[in-house]
Amino acid sequence: MTAVEIDTSDLPEAVGERHVMQPLEELRVEVPYGTQTQTASFMLQKGSCELWGCELAVGKQYSIAMGGLKLALFTWHGCVIDVDADVEISYTSDETNSNVAYVNTHAQLEAIRDEAYQQQQQLQQEDSMNTDADNIKLVQGPRVMVVGPSESGKSSLCKTLVAYATKVGRTPLWVDLDPVDNSISVPGSLSVAPMNASAVTVESYATCG
Repeated sequence: MTAVEIDTSDLPEAVGERHVMQPLEELRVEVPYGTQTQTASFMLQKGSCELWGCELAVGKQYSIAMGGLKLALFTWHGCVIDVDADVEISYTSDETNSNVAYVNTHAQLEAIRDEAYQQQQQLQQEDSMNTDADNIKLVQGPRVMVVGPSESGKSSLCKTLVAYATKVGRTPLWVDLDPVDNSISVPGSLSVAPMNASAVTVESYATCG
């Protein structure tokens, strides 16, 4: 990827640490436990950037959770972002092939969803005269099981796929079977929830592990 010159002369003074990111780069931040939300935040100053598939608004300050959170801020076209927090780890990486794989996976899932919807529409037309609800056929959409060792990116993949799906009007069902580090509910639980655009936001993703 050819480097892009990003002009920062027209931006206000940096709030915290300023990161000028090139296209297809990812800013990885780890916030320590005990961090207070009123003192930990990030703000997109210029360009475009997303947190696990959720797009950030330019000039809006987002508060980070109470600590113990790992953030992955990715840009397709380059951006300037300020992080105002006492972080344990903060670095920019261009090893972001996984983000391209996420988009490709989302595209394949969308194709399967469309195919399932068309099949369901066809069955409904064929069964339009059928008044027996028990005999009405239902076509299932795609189901994806994500498994792997600890810290392998399972939650990042699920969050990104859920965000991309809600962007195009889908309502995916997110099932989290990890009782140690549950992304939907409290630790020690197994959870399931339908996700939509109102539930999947930068604010919600920045305040859950």
